[in-house]
Amino acid sequence: MAVAISRYLRLYTLWQTLRASRLTTAALSRDDKWKWTHMLHEGCKRNDMQTTMEAFQNLAHNGYEPGQNSVSAVLHVCGERGDPAAFQLVDEYIRSKDSVWRDNEQLCNSLVQYKCKVGDYLGARDNFQEMQAKKLKIRHGAIWMLLDEVVYRQDSAYAEELLKMCVEIGVPTPIGEHLLQLAVTSGHSALATDLMATYANVRQRVEREVAYRFVDWLNSCFPGRYEVKSPVGISKSGVCSGCGHHLNSNVLTATEHQLLLDHTSNMMSMEANSFQNNRCYVVEGRRLGDMVRHERQFTAVVDGLNVAHISQTRANPNLLLAVLRQLSRQCPKVLVIARRHLAEMDRGKLEQNQRLLRSSNVHCFFTENRVADDCYFLYSSFLSGPNTWFVSNDALGDHLATLPPHLQAIFRKWKRSRQVGVTVNPITFQYPDGYDEVVQWTQSNWHLPLESGGWLCGSQRQS
Repeated sequence: MAVAISRYLRLYTLWQTLRASRLTTAALSRDDKWKWTHMLHEGCKRNDMQTTMEAFQNLAHNGYEPGQNSVSAVLHVCGERGDPAAFQLVDEYIRSKDSVWRDNEQLCNSLVQYKCKVGDYLGARDNFQEMQAKKLKIRHGAIWMLLDEVVYRQDSAYAEELLKMCVEIGVPTPIGEHLLQLAVTSGHSALATDLMATYANVRQRVEREVAYRFVDWLNSCFPGRYEVKSPVGISKSGVCSGCGHHLNSNVLTATEHQLLLDHTSNMMSMEANSFQNNRCYVVEGRRLGDMVRHERQFTAVVDGLNVAHISQTRANPNLLLAVLRQLSRQCPKVLVIARRHLAEMDRGKLEQNQRLLRSSNVHCFFTENRVADDCYFLYSSFLSGPNTWFVSNDALGDHLATLPPHLQAIFRKWKRSRQVGVTVNPITFQYPDGYDEVVQWTQSNWHLPLESGGWLCGSQRQS
């Protein structure tokens, strides 16, 4: 009986496989949407203009509307092959659609990139300005390609306008080099200054190639005025070894600190930050806020789970305790935030030592195991005040990526000024430097932080 059932199941499975294969073959052999869509995408992958356009025309003529992703892929192939006739067909098709199609973000970006590739500079600018007017999100590729075209045509006035948009995305190395070359050849000194301001705004270090192109700009625009030294060292207090100038402090302003506090306060009230019941999460967050306000300012807030994992795959409560004892000798009041399971490890060793820790002015706050604890220690750090240290080796890249552009630069500044790293064997704390690691300049000197390390110093020669 068992053998018969086994044979039946095997035959039934084989029959279903053959049936599915025949249905697939039949579907692809018919002149239908699926066949032509498949052919279109295969043609795009191979940059095969003939196959791509044949599939596109069959879809359009047979009443099967190509999707927006398909049309965007066709535009890419048109640009790669430089086929204006094919583009004309696609452009007419897009214009025949309603405003939802014409205002599609992906298609508009693809149009800008296509026109840049085929050298239609004015058309690309027009499409780009339409996107700005409609407040559509402009992708990096479209901005970079248009900037390349602007630099090639030495349109320094429009280059300035586009550069302002790079405040949100940063500046890739080729664009930085091209813009500085444009500033040299056109004598447009404001363009180089604006470029350096963009690096400063996004808190981006300068690539070596761009830095030396910047030296060319200094020498061409101000011959003999500046003495350039690279690389130079900066002391802990921010004094340049090349010119003796004091760099600006990296301390957050009251406005910047308030922006970060408001952001984390909003995070604490969002259900998306927790897998637990929202009511429990809000109550827990309120309890943390009350604790921080009651104890006034904490000198340091510790990411307990991160510290307990230093150089180990499994959390080590003993290591965390040792770090806290060492830290309490340097900071008068410490708050450590960790998940509940860390307190319960090794028979609750951390929880049992709470009284001993309190005698050293170390306070513990344990969250539920399934909450996103980033918002807890960030919120308590900002709520404690602008002078609170944040002790963790976490780069906080995931959190940084979720921030709006205007907060990303402020958050980086806070990290560089208040985050303390930890190393073990022996336990040491790596406090941040007291100066701001961004491009800085005055009427008499320039200081550029290099991506490879060190600084470039351009100081005005003494007359």
